[in-house]
Amino acid sequence: MLCVLASTSFASPEHVVQPAGVTHVIEITGFKFLPKNVDAQPGDTITWVNRDIAPHTASSKDGSWDTGTLAQNESKSIVVAVGMASAYFCKFHPGMTATITTKNE
Repeated sequence: MLCVLASTSFASPEHVVQPAGVTHVIEITGFKFLPKNVDAQPGDTITWVNRDIAPHTASSKDGSWDTGTLAQNESKSIVVAVGMASAYFCKFHPGMTATITTKNE
């Protein structure tokens, strides 16, 4: 079977489809965010999944974003924005901390 692929683009720049952002999953387990540090780009999605029996949050230290309370096996997501606060913690367990490093375009 012969398969020929040709690439011809007639779209103007404003009609070019940009690739979707990457989804990063952070598990909350053992009263820790795993992984503790995530490198992300604007447009990426960060999803937290609570694997502990205790409730948790992922809340920016500057108060600009928050997942709200996550019960066991519940998940919440945010989309990374340029200039987004990177340091976050759990409001119920302030010793639980982590960071999102945003690579600006």
